[in-house]
Amino acid sequence: MKRTTTHLSICLVLIIAIFQYSCNIQESQKLRSTDQIESDNKQKLVIEPLAAETEKNIDDSKPAADENISPVTNEETLKKSDVVEVTDKHIKTVCVSSEVKSCDYTPITFTHDLGTISTSPTLTAPTGTYAPAKISHYTEDIAAKPRYTESSDGKDFEYKEPTPVTVPGAGASSASGVINTSLAGQLTAGEINDFQKWEMWQDIATDELKAYQEIWKINPSERFTVIVKNQKGSPIVDAEVILLSKSNETIWTSRTDNTGKAELWRTFDQSKPEKKQDQIIVNYRNQTEKIDRPKSIRNGVNSVTLRTDCDVPNTFDLLFTVDATGSMGDEISYLQAELVDVVNKVKSNHKDILLRLGSVFYRDHGDTYLTNISNLSENISVTNNFIANQYADGGGDGPEAVDDTLEVSVNEIKWSSNARARLMFLILDAPPHSEDQFLTKLKKSIEEASRKGIRIIPLVASGGGYDIDKSLEYLMRCCALATNGTYAFLTDHSGIGDAHTAPTTDKYDVETLNSLLVRIISQFLFVPACDVDEFIAETQPQDTAIIQQPYTLQADSTSQDSTATDIPLPEENIFILKCYPNPATDYIWAETSEQVTELFIADNSGKIIEKISPTSTLTRVDLTGYPTGIYYLKAWIDNKWASAKIIVTHI
Repeated sequence: MKRTTTHLSICLVLIIAIFQYSCNIQESQKLRSTDQIESDNKQKLVIEPLAAETEKNIDDSKPAADENISPVTNEETLKKSDVVEVTDKHIKTVCVSSEVKSCDYTPITFTHDLGTISTSPTLTAPTGTYAPAKISHYTEDIAAKPRYTESSDGKDFEYKEPTPVTVPGAGASSASGVINTSLAGQLTAGEINDFQKWEMWQDIATDELKAYQEIWKINPSERFTVIVKNQKGSPIVDAEVILLSKSNETIWTSRTDNTGKAELWRTFDQSKPEKKQDQIIVNYRNQTEKIDRPKSIRNGVNSVTLRTDCDVPNTFDLLFTVDATGSMGDEISYLQAELVDVVNKVKSNHKDILLRLGSVFYRDHGDTYLTNISNLSENISVTNNFIANQYADGGGDGPEAVDDTLEVSVNEIKWSSNARARLMFLILDAPPHSEDQFLTKLKKSIEEASRKGIRIIPLVASGGGYDIDKSLEYLMRCCALATNGTYAFLTDHSGIGDAHTAPTTDKYDVETLNSLLVRIISQFLFVPACDVDEFIAETQPQDTAIIQQPYTLQADSTSQDSTATDIPLPEENIFILKCYPNPATDYIWAETSEQVTELFIADNSGKIIEKISPTSTLTRVDLTGYPTGIYYLKAWIDNKWASAKIIVTHI
């Protein structure tokens, strides 16, 4: 019995010793793990999505999180000594309350070596090391890269790391001189050029968007297009073009763009009585030409030839006019990075251009300022630094001081008297005040912008709800048309910022905002070389015999299920469009493999400038009225475009 008791005692001691040894090993492992984290000075972190509430927001196509990384639960607060490594660019919070009406978002603050980045309800930050941080209510796994499901070719494309940009003379924080340059290249956007879909715009303006037409009392509808070229066929840039009434009153004034075209409007301000057009006057370098009984775009294009040398201005005025009220806080840091990066790319791509850069930031009446200006200047770093020092604040009542801003941007900014292009990107998310005194000022500024040759390109950010967004969309598309610009808008595909209301159209392509801005600027700057041989060498047209465009079934790049790639049709259903000779001088032959009801001529920006009604599969297209340049012959077949690039030269 005694021996048995002794054995039991020995076993018990051994068990206790083993247990203590095991505990010491676990504690030692914990200490070693802590030491390793501190030595690495970073901790990888994964946030689990909320179960039932956010399941619908999860993209199954995203890469799975690392299974070896433990998830951090909601509302967990990291210690001051903890460091977080953010491996994605975009983190969202979700509603804390189960009832939408009492929804409350928890602010989040990350501290980075570039300074403090804080926002609510959306946090955006570059890859890097951050500390300290409070983690609350995430809906997305920050270890997963964002994946865009739409692109200009209808195919998926993966997120790519943006190229860092440099802001000369930057200071120490995002509100005092530093732009978080790694944010460039992340926002996604689309463009609607209503000149490309002119008949569709007229239908939309009198149907789905008609209610907003009545609010703003604006409707650019009766359009007159004028092409101005010299005796050798080169486009005349920056000529003054005036539409006069029978009583010799000015109805509308514009200036020719880089393609030699000007857009005039007989009807724009619905609060004014309509005037019947009588003639068009073109003024250029002490020369004046008249077009009696001008034809509207329904009946064709008006053309003028001047005897003058090919002399293209090389000055480019670029103005960024930006809403800086509080509602822009979800996207303004990204926009700042995009603008500076785009300017650097434009300078690099167009070394022969004299770039003058300026910016206007604006808020609303009663805020700390109404407008804040950096005038146009060849010293690019001045405006870059000005942009870097801006931040979002104020506003709050919905409408903002857009009318005051346009008045300042058009009249107080020192625009060049002679320029290849004058572009104003109007970046905003809220409409102007709609009372008569504000609208009168707004419409006057739009008309003055057209008179000075300032092309307004609205860029609409996340807004305040469907009805407000649609009202702003209608107004901004009218503004773009009136000044020979185009309409751009941010989309939800980046996952950045609040919700963006989709525009009213049939479809649109999605691309990064960065590439969209660079593309639009390049389109508005391109002018063919005065020397024909040099121009042909630059454009490298296809062989003069045939250009053919296979017709394929392509997924709509803005549809909900836009994952399909192009699917070739059977050979007997291939649609072929031929045009020759190419380069062309006075005409081309357009040949189609089957009868089409309409052919179109579009310029380099996609603007449709002539509609042709073929009577057979072989059509002669007159090009004598077109300046030297790049054009596209387009055929609309079974809701798809087939197009061929044409080089027009005049020897």
